[in-house]
Amino acid sequence: MICFERRRNMKWDYAELSKMASQNGGPEKLVETLIESGKASGRAEGKKTGRLQMLPLIILAGAAAWGYSKYKELKKRKNAKDEQRVEEAKCELINGINEYDANHIDMDKVPEN
Repeated sequence: MICFERRRNMKWDYAELSKMASQNGGPEKLVETLIESGKASGRAEGKKTGRLQMLPLIILAGAAAWGYSKYKELKKRKNAKDEQRVEEAKCELINGINEYDANHIDMDKVPEN
């Protein structure tokens, strides 16, 4: 392992570190344990932060899904009303034609004398 020269602004309690190192399997093992512990707590903190950051997105996605379902429902109702209007118009046209035919003589069907 390559160790860099100690920075002058860092002050360490080497007596305490030496004691911790001897309890944790040596300096390299202590440093690795500290790094892994830091990573684990960072991941845990990242998950908490990530969940909180995702909350608005989840709410927005839920609202969008709800809005889309309402849009589809309204469109379905409108289509049903449109179909009903088309059926009413068809009936009105057919009845009108039949009524006209019943009240008027078709000149093409009148026999010639």
